[in-house]
Amino acid sequence: MVGGGTVGAWCAYFLRRAGLGNVAVIEKGVLGQGSSSRAAGVVRVQGGTPEAVRLGRWSRSFYLRQHAELGTDSGFVQQGYLLPCFTEPEVAAARARILMQQALGLPVRWLTADEVDAINPTMAPGCTLGASYCAEDGYITPPRNVAAYTAALVRAGVLIAERTRFSGLSAAGGSCDAHTARGTVSAGLVVLAAGPQLAAVGALAGITIPAGGVRHHVAVTEEHPAFGSTPMAFDVPSGLYWRPEEGGLLFGMSDPDEPPGENQCVDFDYLALMRSQLAALVPLTAGLGVRRAWAATIDYTPDHLPIIGAAPGLDRVFVAAAGGAGMMWGPMSPTAPSPTARVLLTLEAIQNAPGITASRLGERLGVTERAARRYVAILREAGLPIESVSGHYGGYQVGHGLRLPPLTFTAAEAAGLVMAVLEGHPPAADPADLVGAALAKIVRVLPARVATLVRSIRDGTELPERAHADTRVSPELTGALIESCAAGRRLRLAYHLGWRGGGTDAAMEVDPWAVVLRHSRWYLLCWSHTRSARRVLRVDRIAAAQPLLDTFSPPAGLDALGTLEEHLSQGWAYPVDVLIDASMRDVAGWLPRSLGTLTPTDDGRTRLSGSTADPGWYAGRLAILPFGFRVAGSAELCRAMADLGHRLIASAAAESAAAESAAAESGAEPSFEFDNNQ
Repeated sequence: MVGGGTVGAWCAYFLRRAGLGNVAVIEKGVLGQGSSSRAAGVVRVQGGTPEAVRLGRWSRSFYLRQHAELGTDSGFVQQGYLLPCFTEPEVAAARARILMQQALGLPVRWLTADEVDAINPTMAPGCTLGASYCAEDGYITPPRNVAAYTAALVRAGVLIAERTRFSGLSAAGGSCDAHTARGTVSAGLVVLAAGPQLAAVGALAGITIPAGGVRHHVAVTEEHPAFGSTPMAFDVPSGLYWRPEEGGLLFGMSDPDEPPGENQCVDFDYLALMRSQLAALVPLTAGLGVRRAWAATIDYTPDHLPIIGAAPGLDRVFVAAAGGAGMMWGPMSPTAPSPTARVLLTLEAIQNAPGITASRLGERLGVTERAARRYVAILREAGLPIESVSGHYGGYQVGHGLRLPPLTFTAAEAAGLVMAVLEGHPPAADPADLVGAALAKIVRVLPARVATLVRSIRDGTELPERAHADTRVSPELTGALIESCAAGRRLRLAYHLGWRGGGTDAAMEVDPWAVVLRHSRWYLLCWSHTRSARRVLRVDRIAAAQPLLDTFSPPAGLDALGTLEEHLSQGWAYPVDVLIDASMRDVAGWLPRSLGTLTPTDDGRTRLSGSTADPGWYAGRLAILPFGFRVAGSAELCRAMADLGHRLIASAAAESAAAESAAAESGAEPSFEFDNNQ
């Protein structure tokens, strides 16, 4: 490993942990001496490409699990990250980026200008047109990160050769000789991770690498109490970003007009320009002094994206560059997979990116396009349904075949899946159960360390009594319902009406719209042709489902869960009409949709419309609101609210009487203390 910064050090650790017997890090200075200890520490999962998103999420996941794995960590703090927009083209680009990120499962969302002002009150009001926002983003402490990877390297048994300058490579047979100022190291694999010096190091190895170094300024303002909970922010066009740091704001930026090169001296004129740009966006900083300021040389690539993969023409030499985002993308682990591993990686790439071309697949695997096509052919020879999408922009996707292709899970995903299955379906602890048999297959292929843990969880799960067997749903029946929803095929159902042990079975024809899980109970949302009405049916009461020849199209833009909860809030014995003194956005965070429908009023308040079978229970749910409200047009609910109020007053009166009695006996006046911080 050439380079002892964030990228090289963590890469060396992962290679050692993956089973490589001897791993050495060659560093011309000392570990973390360069930009790794002078970075801003931002960890952003809001990448601009699918690869950047996946890499950012992987790095964040690693930072979160560090302490359990290493006994130390890099100090990750989840703060949330705003990427504000100031022009319409920026808005369009952000919305397109959000769609890509959401398709990859990233919890990113668009905030309106008002929502930006609300979530970050320190920004100049009304200065944006909106922003993308992800609560998962955060930052680490760079010096702590250097300490963490140093401890990880020592613990893993990696050889650390500090103050050792790299001078070149020579290939011989199945290995590479790395030449250094202290001698030659024969290695089966060489990774170049030299940060800002990567291009120069690559030249010593006979490789042209499109990377360089540029000065980057970072500063920290004086403290201000308003900055403690403010999210991080990044003005993408200018490159200015800021985040909380020691009670103040840390902010950073590179001069786009400055020529590349190493420079760690602070340009105070440029720092003043940075401060003026920050003050325009965060006015509170205008009157604050600068507590600390420094400059570092960071690496960059032409597209500001990382470079990871095999060097052209050198199959045992790899390049790892973070493109100026070492904290965000640094924990990467390039390896040299075997042909068998590359076949599995081919399948994973096609599953994760349907329509991927042979060229892109080759880039992902670090092989030629011809080799990528060969790996696809091996998958087809194994009977896996890999389809070719025709056309100039065609590619590969997993089709629907007779054989289920192997799925790829991380250890954490597999363990989480097993635990969720056991929690939601305890009989799965028995391999004789249908779900238990599927669970046993997953457990068998888990890594030994994870499998041991999962087996102990599974074997320690108590099998439930059969008293509630009548509320369980059949996986076969549920699967048939879901297939009919997807195919848009009408069903004839045998549905049980009534409670346990009673009632009758009724036949009905329905258009199944969606199968929904809510509060551990499965429902079928459908249109009943028998009743000519929308219906919500409990799946555990469906005795049989027969597909019919008729087809249908579900309502466009159907929100299945929202429609289900709205349906469950209507049709009960007592109507509900409540006027709440708050906006609909504020009220929505306090009341579940199953209580009724929220609509805004002309004067900025919110109307709650619904029904209930239990006014007393409903009154208790309304009582949690931190806003004033008035019950209108529902005598039963009014009486329930009055009863609740009398009970609360009586409880307070009883407590007050007890306190007065105790005070009288002691001869002291009763005292009451209030803590405004609670």
